[in-house]
Amino acid sequence: MFSPPRLGQRADIALLALRLVVGIAFVLHGYPKIQHPFTWMSSFVPGTPAFLQAIAAFAEFGGGIALVVGFATPLFAFLIACNMLVAIFVVLIPHGAVFISEDSAKPTFELALVYLVCAVTLILIGAGAYSIDSARSSRERPMPPRSRRR
Repeated sequence: MFSPPRLGQRADIALLALRLVVGIAFVLHGYPKIQHPFTWMSSFVPGTPAFLQAIAAFAEFGGGIALVVGFATPLFAFLIACNMLVAIFVVLIPHGAVFISEDSAKPTFELALVYLVCAVTLILIGAGAYSIDSARSSRERPMPPRSRRR
């Protein structure tokens, strides 16, 4: 599951860039939430259980760090995708957000959807060659048997 397929150097560089940008964004989004992991969501969705808030805060902050280094990428990308689905369908759309708006005062779910698609991409493709996932999988692969000389 965490063994990324071999895609070629250009694709691996693109996945590295995607992981770095999305991962850093989630570290920055998650940092204030991890400071108050059981209460950060109270103003957005009152009544959200504290343990769910903590899971979401960890998914953003810890998931962002994991994406940056490429560790357990499909797992953490899945957690981030779940966060974005909740953000879109529980927070943004019920509060009147539209996909894109010409009115800058009207909320949109454009960025959350972009993050969701980035996370799904990382779930389906993996971290690429420049990642801990790739380094771990190359160490775990058995060496092919040597042919015997006769």
